[in-house]
Amino acid sequence: MRKLITLIVIMVILSACSNTVNESERKETMTDNEVMETLEVLLDPYLETQDAETEKEVDEVMEKIKEVATNTKRTLKKDYEKDIHAVDDLVELSDLLISLYGEYEEGNVVMLQAHGKDIGSKLHKIAEEYTDGELPDNWSKATGRENIYD
Repeated sequence: MRKLITLIVIMVILSACSNTVNESERKETMTDNEVMETLEVLLDPYLETQDAETEKEVDEVMEKIKEVATNTKRTLKKDYEKDIHAVDDLVELSDLLISLYGEYEEGNVVMLQAHGKDIGSKLHKIAEEYTDGELPDNWSKATGRENIYD
C-alpha cells in the first residue's frame, strides 16, 4: 500500500512538472511569417473546393477543411500564450472554417455564402494587420492577387 501511495505522489509531481514545462514553452508573440504560414495551412483545403467536381470530392474537401481548421486551432491554443491578437484572429478564422463545414453538413446554402464572405473579410483583416497586405502564395495563385491592394 505504501508503494502505491508513493507511486501516486511521484506521478502527481511529474505531471505537475510536465504541465509547468509546457506552459513555459508557449510563445508570447507571433511573427508575421508565422501568421503567413498559418494562413497557408488554413486556406489550402479551402481553395481545393474550386477543383472539386463530384459530390464525393466536395465531401472530402469539406471534411479536410474541418480537420485542418480544428487541428490548427488546437495547435495555436497550445503553442501560444493567451491574448495574442494575431493568434486570436487566426482562431476566429479557424472557427469560421469549422462553421462553414457545419453549414455544409446541414445543407444551408445561404449560410455557406455568408461564411464565404466572412472568411474573405477575416483574411483581408489579417493580411492588412499582420502581413502588410500580402496574401499567402496559395491564395495568390488561386485568385491572381498577390496582396489585398491589387
